[in-house]
Formats: sequence, C-alpha cells, structure tokens
Amino acid sequence: MDPNDLFSEAARLTRNKIAAAVHERGLVRRLKKDPPAPPTRRERSETQKVFPRAKTLRRDENREPGSRGSGDGSQTPRGDLGPTGREAGGRVSDGRVAGTRVSGTRGAGERGGDRVDRAEEDGVTETRERVADPVHRYRDETAYRAAIGREAPRDQIIDTRDFRSEMAVVDLRSQRPSCSEFIALVRRELLIRNYKKNTIKPYLSAVTSLLRWSGRLPHEMDREMVREYLLYLVESDKGAARVRVHSTAIRTVFDKFCFLDVTLGLETPRRDKKQPVVLSKEEVQRLLEAAVSIRDKLMLGLMYATGMRVSEVVRVRWREIDLDRNTISIVQGKGNVDRQVMLPATYRAMFAAVKGQLGGDAYLFPSESVSRGGSSSSRYLSPRTVQRAMKKAVAIAGIMKDATPHSLRHSFATHSFEDGCDIRRIQKVLGHVRLETTTIYVHIAKPAEP
Repeated sequence: MDPNDLFSEAARLTRNKIAAAVHERGLVRRLKKDPPAPPTRRERSETQKVFPRAKTLRRDENREPGSRGSGDGSQTPRGDLGPTGREAGGRVSDGRVAGTRVSGTRGAGERGGDRVDRAEEDGVTETRERVADPVHRYRDETAYRAAIGREAPRDQIIDTRDFRSEMAVVDLRSQRPSCSEFIALVRRELLIRNYKKNTIKPYLSAVTSLLRWSGRLPHEMDREMVREYLLYLVESDKGAARVRVHSTAIRTVFDKFCFLDVTLGLETPRRDKKQPVVLSKEEVQRLLEAAVSIRDKLMLGLMYATGMRVSEVVRVRWREIDLDRNTISIVQGKGNVDRQVMLPATYRAMFAAVKGQLGGDAYLFPSESVSRGGSSSSRYLSPRTVQRAMKKAVAIAGIMKDATPHSLRHSFATHSFEDGCDIRRIQKVLGHVRLETTTIYVHIAKPAEP
C-alpha cells in the first residue's frame, strides 16, 4: 500500500475515535451539570417490566452496616438511587444516546467516590480515553506525505564487521607476533603518527620491560598482568613519574594500537604537587657570574631572559634570530608548536657581530663532538651538557637550592609576574596550552609591597 494511503487511513481512524471520545465527554459534562431527577416508584416498576434483566448500580462498599442495599434483596429507600441505565430501545432522556449505557449519578445524600464514565458495547465495558492525534498535518489539514529522495525512510544498515580487527595496528586476536616483531611494528606506527624521538624511546623501553618482566608474548597480555607489573614498579621505588610513563605507554600500545583494553579502568598515577624551585634575582646574578665559560653564561642567561626550555635553547639556529624585530623564533617546540620570544637587548650587539660570520643553518650552540661530515656546527649541543654546566655553576655560586636549568624558566615567569606582566602574556611566551599551568606562578610569586 502507498505510504500516503496509510497516513490517510490512520488519520481517518484517529479522527473518528477522537470524535466519539469528545462526544461522550460532552455528554458526561452535561449530565454532571444538570443531573436528571430521581425516578418515581412507578417509573422504576415500569423499567423492571420492560427490562427484567437490567442491572442496578452497585452500592458503595463503604456503606454503614445498618443501611439496606440492593445486593441482598432488600428494598432501597427512595431518593438513594440515581436513574438506571437504559439499553437500546429504551427511553432516551437528558441527551443520552440510545445504544450506550451510561452509569447513573449518586443521590445528594449519599456518601461515596466520584462517578466513573463508562460505555458498554456488546456486553463489554470499556473506558474511553482521549487520544491525541499522532499524525502531523499540513495547513490544509492533510496528513504529511512520506519523504522521498535523500530524506526517504530507509532500512537500518547494521555493520557486522569487526572494526577492532580491521583498525588495529597489530591484530593480536588473530596474529601471534614475537616480541621483536611486535616492537618493530609499534616503532613504525609511532613514527608514522609523528611522535617525537624523546617519546618513542621511553614508550618502546616501557613495552620491552613489560614483556621481559612477564615472560609472555604480546597476544598473551591481560589486565591482571599489567596491574602486577605496575605494582612491581611502585614497590621497587621507581618513582611516580616513571610509573606514569610506563602506564601511558602500555595504554597507547596495547589499547589504542591493538584494542586489547588491558588498561581499561586503570587510572594514571597521580602527579606529585610540588612547588617549582625559583631563584631570586640576586641568585641568578651570582649564577651567571659563576659560569665557567662565555658559552655557559650565554646559555644560562638566554634561558632566564626568554623562558625557553633546555630542548629549545640548544636547537636555536642563527637564521631564527631576527635582529630587526628583536625576536627569536622557536620552531616546533614542545607539542610541535611554533612561537616567538623577545631577544634580550643585552645580547643584541654580540649576536649582530657574530651572526655574519656563521651560516644561517648553523646552530647557536653547536655540539662539542665532530660529526661524520667533519663539522660540529651541523649538530646541536646535548641537553645533558647544559645540565652539567648548570650544576657546576650552582655549586660555584654557593646556591643551596636544588636548581636545574628548568628553574631558570620558573624564575623568569615568577619575576615577570612580580614586575607586573600580564598572566596571559606570560602564558603565550612560555607556550602553555592551558592557563591553569601558568597560574602556578601566581601562588609562588612574592606579594607586592604596599
């Protein structure tokens, strides 16, 4: 059958049902508003003669024991019983429709519940309820036509394919790779997804350590084994940071790449909330004076003046220093994000004198070792060398704090906020994605003097 015909037929049946319900509801309202007078003894006797099987209304169940009812054969007092129902062919009064039996109303002196509206058809009593029209209509009252074209109703498409097997980097449900093959596949996927080398190395180390400790193949890994391994790291006092790295690596490799859900329900260990080490301005000055070489003075001073990370300051090239605009461009810093920092005026004259002598691709701080090509300027200085230079300068300056190269970044942000710099500006210079990371310096900053 045409969908339009189905809609029209449903609308017609619904309209008829609603019209019958509205008609009966109006009839009931009229009976409530103007109830008919109680029948006399003569009318009741005539009704019994015409309809010998007509049933009288049931009396209230809560009637007092001394009252007489019609159920035990006793007579009913006058005025207690309302008008009895009349079937088809009976007397029609007060707007009642023949063919429908409507229950009578209670007398004025009778106690009981509210009257229930019922209709009796073919000996079966049913309660009519008002039903809303479920069919949407146009302005001309015609039913909505079925949609066609792109919006036409279609059968539901159920995809029975196993997406885990198709999307997994290594389908460990059907494949049985060895540990070396599995590590090679994971390394390839990390490189394809553009993970940094500093991330790939600890991830592969964590997965290798898990497989070696458990003595199982990759497809035999389960949740209980992962939890036991993390417990082993905690009990071995490996540190919360290392446990957090191993947990993240296992989740990335086995859950995101292989869809094994071995870390489902396992939360990342909480990070220790420690305040950063901040050096005072006097301590920073003593630190720079204690640096053993001009290169170390330049490195440490540039980190404090710009707020750069260790991994960013060793990768700065001469071409990224703009002397006209007094800026230093940081290319692909943490999170693969580019940003700019201000060039300190103290170093501008020195950079202007040296920049013309070196090539644009050369690093500002080249490596100490000579590369295979015979040049040291093609490789940048190791961050470990910067850490050793910082540790030596701290010892010479007599600073008792546990300061690291990252402490210079904390000192830059704290001193900038104390000098009145806006927190949003500090966030942009530091390269923080979330403002909550930068607001830590608000709590450790020295309160302004009145």
